[in-house]
Amino acid sequence: MKAPTIELRDLYASTSLAQDTAAEGAPSQDGANQQGPAPGLFDTMLVPMAACFLVFWFIVIRPEKRQRQAREKMLQALSKGDEVITSGGIHGKVAQVKDDVVTVQVADGVRMRFSLAAVQTKVVDEDPKDDEKKPSEE
Repeated sequence: MKAPTIELRDLYASTSLAQDTAAEGAPSQDGANQQGPAPGLFDTMLVPMAACFLVFWFIVIRPEKRQRQAREKMLQALSKGDEVITSGGIHGKVAQVKDDVVTVQVADGVRMRFSLAAVQTKVVDEDPKDDEKKPSEE
């Protein structure tokens, strides 16, 4: 009885080394090329990451930037007689604005000095004539 013989190319084709080289784009035994390497993580994640950034930009960054610009404009336009609310919740009228310091009169004869950044909002009085024009809800 003769021992079975295995040819070297058949042995090579059945090993994992041959399968690895075929996956990397090496020509197979029949001569046909296989597809190139699979796309990397960066290639597949680029579009979703860009979409997430755009959503984040329009929902968070852009509105916050507009609010900051509006507040800076309000602080620059602050003048004597304006009613303001500080970040500590103190209501009063502006008595003086000098550089980065604002003096707020909170009662007769009572004035307090604050940093300009401490002014949170400027109180805007609604025109009483507008209330008369609105239909009452009863």
